[in-house]
Amino acid sequence: MFVLYEEDGAFKAGTILADNDATLQVENTHGKRVKLKRAHVLMEFREPGPSDLLARAEAEAEGLDVEFLWEVCSDDEFAFADFAAEYQGRAPTAVESAALLLRLHSAPIWFHRKGRGRFRKAPADILQAALAGLEKKRQQAAAIEHMRTELVAGRLPPELAALLPQALYRPDRNRPEIKALEAACVDSGLSAARLLLACGALASSYDFHYNRFLFEHFPEGTAFPAIDVPVLPTALPRAEVAAFSIDDASTTEKASSISVVEASRAAGASASTSPRPRSASRAARRSTRSRAGACPPSICRATRSPCCPTKSCRPSPWPRAATARRCRSTSTSPRGWRSSAKRAG
Repeated sequence: MFVLYEEDGAFKAGTILADNDATLQVENTHGKRVKLKRAHVLMEFREPGPSDLLARAEAEAEGLDVEFLWEVCSDDEFAFADFAAEYQGRAPTAVESAALLLRLHSAPIWFHRKGRGRFRKAPADILQAALAGLEKKRQQAAAIEHMRTELVAGRLPPELAALLPQALYRPDRNRPEIKALEAACVDSGLSAARLLLACGALASSYDFHYNRFLFEHFPEGTAFPAIDVPVLPTALPRAEVAAFSIDDASTTEKASSISVVEASRAAGASASTSPRPRSASRAARRSTRSRAGACPPSICRATRSPCCPTKSCRPSPWPRAATARRCRSTSTSPRGWRSSAKRAG
């Protein structure tokens, strides 16, 4: 007794060695023994042998018309054995049932699989969309093969000539033109740039690098609109300064330069045109604080410290650290001051 079963997406046949209630011990055509559940068995038969069944079923399946099978089958879900009996008009042989199973399994666009040995024909609208997509892929494959042949022969296809910058510098591998170019590069053993140079798409290596620069930095082209060039002023007053640069004598590029003017010469300039130096502003603010009764900069700024009891000093955010500092005016620490006070008492 032999069985037909499915394993790893492929149909196999074998000889039953042991038949239990729920499992079967089977030896396949390669001599391997497997343990199968009875629910996984698609068909049991007595003749022909397992190897002859698969060979004859594959040959007979090629002669079955898928479109005719789709038209004659019912719209409901069906088992392949029942459909084989309806198709033959009698009890089918093992080879005829296996051939129909292989043909239904090899046409997933026409018949949707619903389980082990069970199928359902595809709806008409879904079938038409799937067939249109399959035809589009077939035409695309033919176009890729034609462009690949032209490139290997040293001729540039017009489809690729329109996408030359993109094909060289930013290829989109989902486009059929790029797929044809890559296939031609593999067949010829050349890079894309050398292959297009051999086809006459590039005049020289200079054009390749120059066009890359334009493609990266001027993606919208170099046709700039007309502009009015500004006229440089001619009657500018000459400055009475000597400008100098911090670069050495070997510097060749343009660099910024500075100039220094004496304070006596700058004093006569207008206040609206010459800004006030920062140092003068600091001195003015320092003298203002001194006139308001604030402590001079030489006195410790810690508020209410023994050496500086003036309350108008700026308070320190760290009073302990400020108290522990040495006094700037007397050069005596607060600890030493307390000890001196005790001795004096």
